Amino acid sequence: MQTKDTCWTGSSVSKAKARKQEQKTRTVNEKQAKAVVDSLKQETNLLSQFPSLGVYIKNGCNLEVKFCHASELTPAIHAWAYELCEQNMHSMYEDVWGWKPAEKQSELKHPDARYLLVHDADRSTVAYVHFRFEVEDATPVLYVYEVQLAPAVQRKGLGAFLMTLLKLVAKKSQLEAIMLTVLDVSNHVVHAFVLQCLIA
Repeated sequence: MQTKDTCWTGSSVSKAKARKQEQKTRTVNEKQAKAVVDSLKQETNLLSQFPSLGVYIKNGCNLEVKFCHASELTPAIHAWAYELCEQNMHSMYEDVWGWKPAEKQSELKHPDARYLLVHDADRSTVAYVHFRFEVEDATPVLYVYEVQLAPAVQRKGLGAFLMTLLKLVAKKSQLEAIMLTVLDVSNHVVHAFVLQCLIA
C-alpha cells in the first residue's frame, strides 16, 4: 500500500488560521446580533423615545402612529391588513412570483411581526408598516416587509414619514441596516422613494 505525505507550506497554514479566525469572528458576531434582536423582540413600547413622531399632521392628514406586536392585532385588523396588501400589491406579486393568499396571511400573523399602525381622527386604521428584527449575515437588521397605505392617505408624504421613523428606531436600537424587498425596480417613483428614505 502506498502512502502519500502531505506537506503544509507556511502559506497554507496561514490561510487555514485565517479561515478559522474568520469563522470564530463570525460566530461571535452572530451571537451578538442574535442578542440584540432577541432584546428588541421583547420591546413593548418602541416609540416611547420618539413622542413627537407619534403623530402625522401634514398635507391634510391628522394621524396617530402606534406600535404593536402581531399578537396584539384583532382578527378584524389582520383581515384589513391582508385586504389592503392584496389591493395594493396583487398585480405586482403576480408579475414576480404570484400571489399566495395563505402564505401572505401567515406572514402577517407571524409571531415576530411588528407593526406601526396609523389611525385617523375617527380611530379608523388607514395605513401600516409590517417589519421585523432579524439577523442577516451575522448582522442585526430591521427588515421591512410591508408599507401599505389606504388610497385616502397616499401621496401625502406619509410613507416617507413612516420610513424615517423606522430609520430613527434602527439607529437608536444600534441596528446596522434597514432591509426591504422592492418588487418593481423599474418604477421611477418607487426607486426615488427608496433613495429618499434609505440613503438620504
